[in-house]
Amino acid sequence: NDGAAIVSWMGHHPLTDDVFRKWRGSIFGVFREPWSHLRSMWAYFGPSWLRVANRSNSTNVIPRDLLSFSARVAGSTVLQVSGQRHGMDCLSHAYDCTHMMPDTRKALDRLGGFAFVGLTARWRDSMCLFHAMFGGPCLAVELEQYHQTNYRRVPWPPEDVSIEIDLATKLFYSGAVERFQRDWEMHKLTSGLCHYRCPSRP
Repeated sequence: NDGAAIVSWMGHHPLTDDVFRKWRGSIFGVFREPWSHLRSMWAYFGPSWLRVANRSNSTNVIPRDLLSFSARVAGSTVLQVSGQRHGMDCLSHAYDCTHMMPDTRKALDRLGGFAFVGLTARWRDSMCLFHAMFGGPCLAVELEQYHQTNYRRVPWPPEDVSIEIDLATKLFYSGAVERFQRDWEMHKLTSGLCHYRCPSRP
């Protein structure tokens, strides 16, 4: 039913061809900058990853742990939007992980079927754009953060450890930024205007 389709997408399920055809033009997505997304995923799933590796969370992360994790989750957002894989797969050893080549072109093409594309890095601007496109007042509660990541749960490697974001993820995020910017310019918005329209809670 319709409710199941909505819950399915909200639950990190893949955006299957059937769901996309049914909801094309009514899909909303807010996407995160890839490096920030990786850090968040590691902060949440890293502790269980290290437990499987028989290492305490209090020790320094051995670079290969994070390198292995980043390789395992590479392209996760693209795979979910293209309908290839569940968004939670590969994030933890508790989930199955089948390597797939992300269909970046399909995921990028699907952004054209989204009613709205926002960016977490520009959250206030995204909420402002949403209301410019669909009406209604921007409420202070929309700017509050309810799921803050605890980055102290797991250590992060030193700065000299290089972690490369996969190409599919970078290309898809660039496409999301381009879509956001087009809508932003179409509605003639500025960050100053959005700060006025979407004030924080006093």
